[in-house]
Amino acid sequence: MKRFFSDLSFFLFLIGVLIQQLAVSKYGLAIFPDSVNYIHAGKSFLNSFEFHQFTGEYFVSWPPFYPLQLSLISLFGENFYIISSIYHAVIYGLTLVILQKIIVFEIPKSHLTRQYLSLLFLLLIGAWPIMQLSLEFVSETGFIFLALLGFYVGIQKKRIYLGLIVFSLLMLQRYIG
Repeated sequence: MKRFFSDLSFFLFLIGVLIQQLAVSKYGLAIFPDSVNYIHAGKSFLNSFEFHQFTGEYFVSWPPFYPLQLSLISLFGENFYIISSIYHAVIYGLTLVILQKIIVFEIPKSHLTRQYLSLLFLLLIGAWPIMQLSLEFVSETGFIFLALLGFYVGIQKKRIYLGLIVFSLLMLQRYIG
């Protein structure tokens, strides 16, 4: 079985985590009205096993997977915002690793060195919007990670069913429309 983290992908993971943590070190993750709904839904699920918005209404306009993740992070109590920041950083770092794995999978072995380095450079530049999302309390960071993970697992031979399971989680992370 091949190792998931090669030296380069582990380095890429660390770069992603460190950049994200450096960016949120002063003020923390950005919070929007949707973020307040996600956080409150997660904490209300932890208290009553029901998803409620901060207005008291049922949380039905958004999917339940992200608030469920936030409810697990809420178990850490006072460190909720710090752990959430680290969680988003890890998701961003793993997203970079998955992108790198897809690039390696798609490039022929004979062209790997030169094209790999140039595509990896473009990947870092192209991943800027994903990094911006990882600085906010939004479900899109996890959605992008699950979409890429599902695609990566799906293109592997004999793993299409596992890819479909990841895509099912993806639909619970973020509704389309």
